Amino acid sequence: MITVTVSDNVTPSLNRLAARLNSPAKAALVAATEVRGLLIAHYQKKNAEKHRNVFKKTNWWAKVARSVTRPHLEADGAVVSVTEPGVMAHYTGATIRPKNGKYLAIPARQEAAGKWPREFNNLYFVKFRNGTAALMAGAAKTGKKYAGRKGLGGKQDAGLIFYFLTKTSKLRADKTALPASADIDAAALRGINKYLEKTK
Repeated sequence: MITVTVSDNVTPSLNRLAARLNSPAKAALVAATEVRGLLIAHYQKKNAEKHRNVFKKTNWWAKVARSVTRPHLEADGAVVSVTEPGVMAHYTGATIRPKNGKYLAIPARQEAAGKWPREFNNLYFVKFRNGTAALMAGAAKTGKKYAGRKGLGGKQDAGLIFYFLTKTSKLRADKTALPASADIDAAALRGINKYLEKTK
């Protein structure tokens, strides 16, 4: 989760405006509402972009946009949070490891993108001579079968690799997982100025 806090002294500009505020808490909420709008628009734009992944988009950034909370007051100011799991890992970079198993499953085909291996009913674990592990459709039944839902997977997929398996995966840092600090400050200032206009 990522949290953005808007207070009346986030920047020198806001600090100068603080003396004119009748209600700093209300002003912080208005400013945080403006920041929330910036965050949602930022993630919607990211979702619309073309990414390096060759598979069809899973619209994950749209989920991130929907996870932006409404602002609420805390001791330090008004808080807006991005609650979709994984956003901080995208921002800072991370080494991903499996939580409930031995391997991470990396989709190898469009049909597997955005799905769990157990959603298929014909995948078997295989390990090649070079050490590569994978889940293959209709592979030799000496492997471990991943029993899944009926209707996903079939004989026509036999011999195709659906997932490569790895014990760790590196996620590169993506600083665009948050808007630039200058943009966040500008949004907060817009909110403060809106509040001042209303309270003249």
